[in-house]
Amino acid sequence: MNRLLLFLLPLFALAGCHTYQKKQGRKLIVCTTGYVADAVRNIAGPEAEIVALMGPGVDPHLYKASLRDVDYLSQADLIVYSGLHLEGKMSELFSRVSKTKPIIAIADGLEEGDAMELDDRGTHDPHFWFNPLLWKKGVQNFTVFYTRLNWGNPDSISSGSIAYCQMLTELDSYAKSKFRSLPPSRRYLVTPHDAFGYFCKAYGLKVKTLQGISTVAEYGIRDVSGLISFLIDKQIPTLFLESSISPKSSEAILAGCRRKGHDIGIGGELFSDALGKADSPEGTYRGVFLHNVNTIYNGLILNRKPHDPTR
Repeated sequence: MNRLLLFLLPLFALAGCHTYQKKQGRKLIVCTTGYVADAVRNIAGPEAEIVALMGPGVDPHLYKASLRDVDYLSQADLIVYSGLHLEGKMSELFSRVSKTKPIIAIADGLEEGDAMELDDRGTHDPHFWFNPLLWKKGVQNFTVFYTRLNWGNPDSISSGSIAYCQMLTELDSYAKSKFRSLPPSRRYLVTPHDAFGYFCKAYGLKVKTLQGISTVAEYGIRDVSGLISFLIDKQIPTLFLESSISPKSSEAILAGCRRKGHDIGIGGELFSDALGKADSPEGTYRGVFLHNVNTIYNGLILNRKPHDPTR
């Protein structure tokens, strides 16, 4: 029994938890987000058992490890996380676990200058998966790391990685072709929190949000008022929701715009920090990316308002 699990056994007993039973003969790879799990699953294949700690609608910025998670992490053969401080509240646990088993961040594959800097203190935007070409760099680096562990068939790992990376290249091409036709006046993406910086940079859009890159940040009346003024000044007709963010802030913005005579609608719900349900098309990276591209395009170019909870 490893040292971390031994240390935490009293906590499991107090909580009435039963430890997770690994499947015999299969390596357990524990991933933080659904995005990470999707990539790892396509590369490691059926020879490994993949567990994602954060399910649909879960906000990784606010996520704290549960006793169940500690159990998974303590029994994992490998831990894979996104990185760039996305899972900031789990940093201490990662540090402890890294002393006894391999652990890697998908962001480790980024090169200098790839990550978007937010301030002069070296803070980076962690949402790099919304640029498929940057996500591909992380996936390729993970493939090299995983192959060196010698846990599976190298040819199978390589073919899985190549197919996944080709899919990412095709998604990037699709998004570029889709947004190429947008006029300048329609290139504003307004969302609750700043998860789409990489996306907007890659496809020529401008992003405006209520909160910063982390939902830990507070927002106040001045922030809401400022965004309302911006929407009215630019005559932006569409606001987008996010699946992992409460719609309350967006509803306040919609109501404020309408009180001032600016008709604005909801362009749809985007997936930001979490995938959709496992049995849905949006339960994969590909499904989420296509959903977001099509929803944003339709909302901006066609001004569709398919979902509006305030009307």
